[in-house]
Order: sequence, then structure tokens, then C-alpha cells
Amino acid sequence: MDKPFRLTDAGLLSKLLPSCPGFELHERPIAALWQVAAFKGCGSALAGKLAGLFDGQTPQVGKTLAADDMALIWSGPDQWWLTSETQSQAVLGERLAPLVSPDEAVMLDLSHARCCLRLTGERRFDILNKSCSLDFLSFQPGDVAMTLVEQLAVTLLAVDQDTTYLYVTSSFAQALVDYLDHGAAEYH
Repeated sequence: MDKPFRLTDAGLLSKLLPSCPGFELHERPIAALWQVAAFKGCGSALAGKLAGLFDGQTPQVGKTLAADDMALIWSGPDQWWLTSETQSQAVLGERLAPLVSPDEAVMLDLSHARCCLRLTGERRFDILNKSCSLDFLSFQPGDVAMTLVEQLAVTLLAVDQDTTYLYVTSSFAQALVDYLDHGAAEYH
């Protein structure tokens, strides 16, 4: 794949994404997203290898790291997502493959299986709180949380004080957009 895949470009997601004062929603293109999961007892070894991509660090539980155009996102015990906005699935997979021994872990390409929505504005947590029990007062930049938003499994990533990414399976992305649009209606 030469450029990041976007559901909006493929006509699979509304091109008119909801917005209102204090809330904007955009699709963030994903060029590549790989999940790496260590087998039992191999998490430390895998973490050490992944650390080579991020100045010797791996994210702690519920955290993310960024370097260059890549991010390493904690996605569960001894599991991480490696994602890029610019590197293709093949290129990122080639960088990752030498680090993942088939005896220690498995790697899975989720590039087309996930959609990333970028929420900005001071109202984003008001809208999310209508159907999400996460404590957004303590949700700080670099934090990652796996939660439910209107019964949809979502991975939230706090990018900065004004931006949150929502990763959702591509097949449920439109349902999440519709929910967020409905939640934003009172602020129009």
C-alpha cells in the first residue's frame, strides 16, 4: 500500500464527520498498524527487542511511546501495537519481523482492521462521558485505555491536552461516528 488507507476515501465512512463548538472529529490515516503479542513467559524478551526502535524504552502499562513517525502503544499484557502514519504495511512489517521470533511471539497486521478517529476540543470528554465510564480527569497525554463507548470496544490514546485518538474496528467505525454525532447534538 503506497499511501495510508482512509475509510472516508473508500466511501466506507461518512465524509461529513460531526463537529460543533468545542468538538471536532476527523479520520486519522493509518498507513500501518501491527499487533505484537508475546507468548507466555516471553514478554520481557520481546519488550527488550521492541525497545530498540524507541531509544531503549517500551511503554509501561496503559502508556504509549512515539519516535519519528512511529508509535508503540500498549494494548494488553505483553502486547503492543506498532503504528505509523507514513510507513507502509510492508515496510513496517519488515522492520518488525526480525524482532519477533516465532518461538516468542506472534505479529498480526491490523492496518485495515482498525480505523483511527481524532477528536479535538474541550467538549470531547463531555460527549464521550455520555457512554464511557473512563475517568477523563486523570487521562493525560501518553495514556492509553481500552474501554467501551456505546458498547463498542475502543482503544483511546491521549495525544495532548486537546487531542484524543480513538481506535475502533473498521466495521464499527460508522456506528461510533453516529454515536458521537448524536452525543454532540446538544452543543450545536
